[in-house]
Amino acid sequence: MVDTLETAVPWRVLPLVHQQVRHALSSTLGADRSFVGCHLSHLYRDGASAYFTFLARIPEGDRMRVWRAAKRAVHDVLSTFRAAVSHQHGVGTMHADLYRDATPHQMYDACAAMRAVIDPSNTMNPGKLMGFREQVRGSINSCVEA
Repeated sequence: MVDTLETAVPWRVLPLVHQQVRHALSSTLGADRSFVGCHLSHLYRDGASAYFTFLARIPEGDRMRVWRAAKRAVHDVLSTFRAAVSHQHGVGTMHADLYRDATPHQMYDACAAMRAVIDPSNTMNPGKLMGFREQVRGSINSCVEA
């Protein structure tokens, strides 16, 4: 398994986020069968984008379950530090079920209200971030097929 993830975080908590994301990934993937790397892809006055790459040997039948567990563990770390769930790549359907939890309810409600006015028939990019969780209902297979 090979994947990447990214976040944007203030300088003051960057070392902790780095340490805890690496720990979450290696713990979930198995420290003896995984590698977790990180580089800073963008630097700003108040913080940076940390870009993680991870590799792991996971038995074929467990890959999706372990991948989802790793993503959930990282999401929990990012939520704790109020770090961005994505810096520039967007959330995408593979992470859409985590999006609502990571988004302040006022912002989500405002976006949903705006979408109801602009796109009342739900024709623009249907089933992505708005309403995705309700459609998927936590199904891993639905995320993979999306």
